[in-house]
Amino acid sequence: MVRFISILLFLLCFSCLKLNAQQDNYWYFGDFAGLYFSGGSPSVLTNGAMSAFEGCATISDDNGILQFYTNGNMVWSRNHVPMPNGNSLNGDGAATQTAIIVPAPGIPTQYYIFTVDTNGGPRGLCYSIVDMTLNGGTGDLTIKNVLLETPVTEKLTAIRHGNGIDAWVLVHGWNSSTFSAYRLTATGINPVPATTTIGINHGGIFNNSHGYLKASADAKKIACAIRGQNTVEVFDFNNATGAISNAVTIPIGSQPYGIEFSPNNQYLYTSLTNNPGIIRQFDLNSGSAANIIASGVNVASFAGFLGALQRGPDGKIYVCQFQSTSLATINNPDVAGTGCNFTPNSIFLNGRIGRYGLPNFLQSFVIVAEFTYADTCSWSPTNFTTVFVNPDSVLWNFGDPFTGSLDTSTALNPSHTYFAGGTYTVKLKVWQGLLMDSVVKTITILETPQPNLGPDIFGCIGDFITVSPGNFPSATITWNNTIVAPDYLINKTDLVTVEVELIGCVGYDTLQSTFGTTPTVDLGGDKTICQGDPLVLNAGNTGLTYEWQDGSTNQTYNVTLPGTYFVGVTDAGCTGYDTVTVIIDEKPFVNFGPDTAICAGFTLFLDATNANSTYLWQDGSTNSAIFVNDKGTYYVLISSGNCTATDTIFIDLQDKPEVNLGEDTVFCDGQTYLINAYNYGASYVWQDGSTDSVYFPSVTGKVYVTATNLCGEGADTVSVTVNTCNCNVFLPNSFTPNNDTKNDVFNYKYTCTEFFASLTIYNRFGQQVFKSIDNSLGWDGFYEGKPAPEGVYVYVLKYQGYDDGRYADETLRGNFSLVR
Repeated sequence: MVRFISILLFLLCFSCLKLNAQQDNYWYFGDFAGLYFSGGSPSVLTNGAMSAFEGCATISDDNGILQFYTNGNMVWSRNHVPMPNGNSLNGDGAATQTAIIVPAPGIPTQYYIFTVDTNGGPRGLCYSIVDMTLNGGTGDLTIKNVLLETPVTEKLTAIRHGNGIDAWVLVHGWNSSTFSAYRLTATGINPVPATTTIGINHGGIFNNSHGYLKASADAKKIACAIRGQNTVEVFDFNNATGAISNAVTIPIGSQPYGIEFSPNNQYLYTSLTNNPGIIRQFDLNSGSAANIIASGVNVASFAGFLGALQRGPDGKIYVCQFQSTSLATINNPDVAGTGCNFTPNSIFLNGRIGRYGLPNFLQSFVIVAEFTYADTCSWSPTNFTTVFVNPDSVLWNFGDPFTGSLDTSTALNPSHTYFAGGTYTVKLKVWQGLLMDSVVKTITILETPQPNLGPDIFGCIGDFITVSPGNFPSATITWNNTIVAPDYLINKTDLVTVEVELIGCVGYDTLQSTFGTTPTVDLGGDKTICQGDPLVLNAGNTGLTYEWQDGSTNQTYNVTLPGTYFVGVTDAGCTGYDTVTVIIDEKPFVNFGPDTAICAGFTLFLDATNANSTYLWQDGSTNSAIFVNDKGTYYVLISSGNCTATDTIFIDLQDKPEVNLGEDTVFCDGQTYLINAYNYGASYVWQDGSTDSVYFPSVTGKVYVTATNLCGEGADTVSVTVNTCNCNVFLPNSFTPNNDTKNDVFNYKYTCTEFFASLTIYNRFGQQVFKSIDNSLGWDGFYEGKPAPEGVYVYVLKYQGYDDGRYADETLRGNFSLVR
């Protein structure tokens, strides 16, 4: 049941929104004047029964059918007779916006009429309710003249709520700086308004009550004219809360009255009721308040008085010419400056008279689907244009299922190509917020001629070939945009274009004629290249037939030997030739071999000698050879004619090895002790024949090593004593400081009952990275506050201990690995 009720409420609300989609189809205003916007363009009505000097309002249903209209005092039905209870409303036909009609949210047959009194009078803001089910379906009032607020100015407008369902009704207090926004929902009008005190005081002389209050189409801004103060105010409007903010006060030269926003919400227009009448445009997107004021430009001048401005369903703004049988139009209100195209006397009212006012609408709810189209020939794009400005989304159906997925589009202004003439039904749906409207039109696509010149033709110079586009007896046939004739004679290579025009539709076809000519072949002249360099001869003329001196038929030929080369290129039986002689020069050669090293004090000879060559070494010297006795990178560039060669070698310096195995030492049995003889580039032989750069002694005796490189050899000897120790000390050969609580610290263990030690740790560069005399404090793997790198480290442990009646005083040396 809850789900059913939710769906029902949604459908009711959607019906309400759809209702507003065409609420401004009918306009009644002035002295018995009227307009009907059928298909978006206005036609003149003369059946109106209402006389309104200024304010008035009209409403239509979701199908655009007239419901009723009012001048704030009397309500007329769609039959143009007063409703039985439609008299004596608290509005006044001489008030700027004396009335506005708002559909009741969720109740498709019910409407609210809001009225305001003239000149800040005591009748203030009131509402009445019309039930369209009464009076035989032509409507009558069930509630009348319920007071909401007094006194208020003559400004009255309505704006859609941010939920897309409810509406805000806005007025401005008289002798006040406060706006009141009353919310109309499915449960009725909330008598407690959202109020905002902002802007200037509307009070004093009665002229300060005059002038229009309007909302932008996106319901995000409002603007009002204060006629007596020669001022226009613009504000931001929060359509979720009814709050008003960010006042911009615009001084106007003389008596602003009408106000309207452009459909794209960028430009604000105001009419000045002096004579001549002026319309001024302001750019609301120009930035600061000062910039908005500075953007003001007069876009129209009219020899007479101008009144209300009202945006129509077609996106144009209509202008009331006081005491005139015509209306003026701003045709392109989304265009800056005079490009907005003000046209006076554009709508003739068939003898009826316009006064100061035009119908007041809840126009931020208005959405009307309408489109225009152009270019109606098959096989060419037909261009469609959405008339409604800035919809949230659109959906087109072009009525051409033959085109598959291309039969629909969500582009605002799409194009569609019809491949056959005929009649097509085009549908457009337009959404804005929760609003939707649709329109269906039948369009006629004309059949475009499809000329066919056949395949491309080939001929020889001197031949004449006749081509025809086909049988088009009543068409105009134009060749190559200049010659008008049914057929065309071709005697040269040409791209022939035919244009066949029939009833305004043009079909095209092209044909390439090729007449045999001798191809131009240019292999580029005789050439000299270096031995080993590639050379590709290109005969050009892509796509023709080729024959080289050896019978090969490719367009290109790879040259590897000196000699004479020629090619023939054939096109439609005509052949062109070219010949080239290729000479191959010998390329110089140089090879210094791999990078090497020399001993300090020795010299290396680098020889780059080649016959008939020049040389450039890295230091700028130009000899054919150089002597090298220093470390560095050496290279040479050899030039012989147009040929070059280069080579590079790196030479290092080495010294005779220096070996220092350290001092004689004593350590305990079971300890690890490292002796390091490392020298760069050396080989090693220890006393026991081992050949590593390091040695780990395990017995008492002499340890010696010989280190040899290309510059000589070095040797050293050391004595080691291995004792059996009762006070045993144990050190790990690696540790992993990764905070996993396992082997995170490097430290020693001992069995002595009395023990004192000093632990020092060095990296491979001999830098001390840790030292401690605290038995409980080991190395955590950090050096100078940063994690030490992985690798091999050396420790020195000096300790004194006592155990089992024996005393130990030892120094242990060794290495271990840090692993992360």
